[in-house]
Amino acid sequence: KHLLFFSIMLTKSCYLLFSVILFWLTEKMFHIGSFLSYGVDWAAEESEPSEDYKTLIQDKLFPKMASCEIKRWGATGIEEEQGMCVLAANVINQYLFLIYWGGMVVTVIVNVLSVLIALSNLCFIQGAYRN
Repeated sequence: KHLLFFSIMLTKSCYLLFSVILFWLTEKMFHIGSFLSYGVDWAAEESEPSEDYKTLIQDKLFPKMASCEIKRWGATGIEEEQGMCVLAANVINQYLFLIYWGGMVVTVIVNVLSVLIALSNLCFIQGAYRN
């Protein structure tokens, strides 16, 4: 009798489950900071006045500088020295993951609303999803 409703609810629930799992797996990918609150933390830091020696949330997740070994030919052959290397990909990644975070938040919210609307159709609208 309610086969159409249950098939729609199963599909919408799968969408919701998939988006939540994807968000959770992305959170597990970062060991230093929290991806779940990345966008909120980023917006809070942008609205506050800047401090000179404060580590920003995007620098915790995507450091722009790292220590590296530099090998080069010198007077005595190959010389190794420690230096600071710029991680150019992380400059782009911090903005790409901010856009990704926003997309994931919108996806989860839309999927939750979709499931709630489908449930309200079943409960409050007479004859919804009936043959």
